Amino acid sequence: MPIRPELKWLYPPDWSQISRHVRFERAQGRCQVCGRPHGQRIRVVASGRWFDVDTGNWRDAKGRKTSLT
Repeated sequence: MPIRPELKWLYPPDWSQISRHVRFERAQGRCQVCGRPHGQRIRVVASGRWFDVDTGNWRDAKGRKTSLT
């Protein structure tokens, strides 16, 4: 998500590099809260569970391994 122009002054000049490092190197391309992969479409069932294709596991809304049932 781009930075809104009226808030740009809040960010350091090298923000895009910092952001890229955090998202793709430190977090390995996954959300640090729920573990969902960045930039991939996933389907979430009504209970908030989703299937992690990379590991072959179902995960809950907080990214913990769970079963579909």
